[in-house]
Amino acid sequence: MHTLAEGTGGARGFVEVPDLLNGRLAVSGVLLHNGTDELHRFHREDSLSYMCRVFHAKSVKGEVRIVREGEQVLAVPATVVANGDGSVTLQGVLPLAALGPGLYSLQAVAKEDAGGDTAASQWTDFEIVN
Repeated sequence: MHTLAEGTGGARGFVEVPDLLNGRLAVSGVLLHNGTDELHRFHREDSLSYMCRVFHAKSVKGEVRIVREGEQVLAVPATVVANGDGSVTLQGVLPLAALGPGLYSLQAVAKEDAGGDTAASQWTDFEIVN
C-alpha cells in the first residue's frame, strides 16, 4: 500500500461538471497544452493551446480571458468549430511572451450569438515560469 507521500504525483484544482440534462448552454472543462508533458506550467516562450466543448450550442461566440490577481490582462475571441453531435469546440493558441512569470487563470466563455444574455464559462489555472 502506498501513501500520497510515496506516490509519484498528485493533482490540484476543482472540477465543475456542467448539468447537460437541463438543455441550457454548458461548457466542459478547459484543456491546456504547451507541447510538453508538464500540466498547467508554461514558459514565456511557449504558446498556450486551449480547447473546451460547448453543449446545447445553437449559435455561439467564444472568448478567452486571462486573469492575474483578479485583474483581466487579456481577452481574445476563440475559434468556434462545429462538431457533428450538435456541440461546438472553442479553441485557440495564445503566445505568452507578453505575460510575466506568475499564476494566472484562463476563462473560456461561450455566449449565444442571438444577442441574448445566455452565457456559460469554465475556468482553469496555469503558471508561467522563466
